[in-house]
Amino acid sequence: MQQGHPFYLRRIFAFCVDLTAILFLSLAFILAVDLYLNFITTNLIPLAPKMRLQLQIVISIYQLSLIPITMLLYFTLSLYISNGQTWGKLLMGQRIESKHETLSLKSCFLRSIAYSICVLSCGFFFIANFLREDGLGLADYLSQSYSNSVTENSAKVITLPTKSQSDSQQWDQAA
Repeated sequence: MQQGHPFYLRRIFAFCVDLTAILFLSLAFILAVDLYLNFITTNLIPLAPKMRLQLQIVISIYQLSLIPITMLLYFTLSLYISNGQTWGKLLMGQRIESKHETLSLKSCFLRSIAYSICVLSCGFFFIANFLREDGLGLADYLSQSYSNSVTENSAKVITLPTKSQSDSQQWDQAA
């Protein structure tokens, strides 16, 4: 596992990109439902003021619950379908890897729940990642997985010696 300031900054930026995507998705759903219900209640089925107020309460509950639901679905599905990468992690060259062979749907869901808890705690549990020596946080422990650099686990590149290196090795052997 890679640690240090650049890796943590990439993790923070990746999470900010993911939260931005979640907010845009949530706002798109909220706007679509609001436009649909506004069209229905004004043009097709005129409601009495009391009924309109009750509908507004239901819509408010829907809007408040949509962001956490979108967050759970976004992280669970994107981590599971894309083999441990969200849009933010993809941009920052990171991947969630399981301590076992592959990421399971259960592991991705538990990681999503942990992310939600961290956000609801106003970032308190995210700070634990930076304070611990191993850099693991609540999401890592719950899901039995960890964040890693994609390039760290990619196949090693074998570099062939250049002509100048081959010549210098021949001169060393001859001497």
